[in-house]
Amino acid sequence: MDKDRSIDALRRHQDAALRLLAQGVEIFAHGQEVSFENLTGLRRELVQVLGAYQVFKHDVIFDPAIASGDAERGALAREMKVHCIAAGEVFRVHVMQWTPARIAEDRAGYQAAARLTLNQLHRHITAERVGIADLLGRYHD
Repeated sequence: MDKDRSIDALRRHQDAALRLLAQGVEIFAHGQEVSFENLTGLRRELVQVLGAYQVFKHDVIFDPAIASGDAERGALAREMKVHCIAAGEVFRVHVMQWTPARIAEDRAGYQAAARLTLNQLHRHITAERVGIADLLGRYHD
């Protein structure tokens, strides 16, 4: 994939993820009743979109950079890949910890945890937007 197509695809993945994260924030802004009505579909969509984004980054950006033989390029890509995996774990652990039964038991705790997770993911993707564009701009073949 050429640099321009990679950046375009990257932006589409990031825009989709950021749109869903903003939807989550908006849902919580309307109070608990609205939040929990819309929770299941949003969580399912986030799992799909964030998963596709992660696969894209690893397959198209990080792994080729790591395999490139360029030490600086590989180190930067490895570091970004580690941060990507860590961000994915934040979301995975959140979903596993906050089961429907636990959410029903502690809605206020869930709302606080969900807002924190949404904000962490938003910050990560926003930072990645700059970092990956820089990686592609400096090193893409």
